[in-house]
Amino acid sequence: MKNLLYGMRTSLPTLLATPGITAAEIDEILQKQKSMQEASLEIISLKFRGNEKELADLKKSMLDLWQARRVMVNELLGNSNFEYINTYYIREVLPYFEKFDSLLTNLSKNATHRSDEILKQMEELRELSIIATLLIGIIIIYSIRYLRNLEWEKHKESAYRERLLNMLTTNIDEVFFISSKDKTFEYVSSNSERVIGVPTEAFLHDCSKLYSLLTDKDREWLDKVFENTSTDMQEREVMLGKEERRCNIRVYPIFLNGVLNQRITVLSDQTKEFAYRQALSDALENARNASTAKSHFLAHMSHEIRTPMNAIIGMTTIALTRLDDRARMEDCLTKISLSSRHLLGLINDVLDISKIEGGKLTIAHEPFNFQASL
Repeated sequence: MKNLLYGMRTSLPTLLATPGITAAEIDEILQKQKSMQEASLEIISLKFRGNEKELADLKKSMLDLWQARRVMVNELLGNSNFEYINTYYIREVLPYFEKFDSLLTNLSKNATHRSDEILKQMEELRELSIIATLLIGIIIIYSIRYLRNLEWEKHKESAYRERLLNMLTTNIDEVFFISSKDKTFEYVSSNSERVIGVPTEAFLHDCSKLYSLLTDKDREWLDKVFENTSTDMQEREVMLGKEERRCNIRVYPIFLNGVLNQRITVLSDQTKEFAYRQALSDALENARNASTAKSHFLAHMSHEIRTPMNAIIGMTTIALTRLDDRARMEDCLTKISLSSRHLLGLINDVLDISKIEGGKLTIAHEPFNFQASL
């Protein structure tokens, strides 16, 4: 736009001093210059981002300049004295040119200054964006490391709990089943094959394998327990498998926020304990039977011992009253002797029975009178 302005500064005095030029020709030239100036001003208006007053002053200055030029053409058209025309131009029109040039220069400087400020702000924003990007990157990296460490700690804690549970199940005869709402087993302890002879993989995600090891009544009971939403622990003694192992089943419901979430089923093999209790029960029964037999034996033996004792006491009393009757004395002494031997035999039988119970009886190989023994 300044190039157009500089061209206009020197063109008007020359046009007016040109011999034979008409008003229409001058007006056409001025109109072309005005159109070009207005197009340039329109471009400036579209791209201008500064103070609107500066743009308004520039437009007003351009209108004043065109008005001064139009007045100069009207007053000096037909005057061919270049010196006079130039003097008039310098006095009446050139100040408007200089004012317009000054406003345009200031506008350009301000635009350049604003452009530099914008570039500076853009540079600062670029630096800030780089710093912010670096900070965000550091935060992201730290967050990823923190989350990874947190996940690793959770994994370590979970692995530690699982290791403890495996150590526990290795040393006890209880199999743990953790089932979900749909009654499938999500976890089965690793000792299932050792305790009940079925590998862990056979139970996972399938409860039918456990059902197949139970009797019909036990299977029906367990199915009702899994359908029940009670908060109480359920327990039952069951027969497991073809070997008919004696087992105890306990089912613990696990609630989360008042809603049934999982169940923990504990299967304990109590076959040895049952056999031990059965042996104790049998031993107790045998002891009771032995005690009863002893009581009967002692009652019978008391009666058997009383008979020869009565005979001995009676014959002794009779003998004492018949001291002068030799035959009677001999008869009493003979009966006393027989009763004594019979009493001794009974006592020996009692001692033999005691030896039999103590496992100390010895058998003597010697001849005896079978008929006399009967």
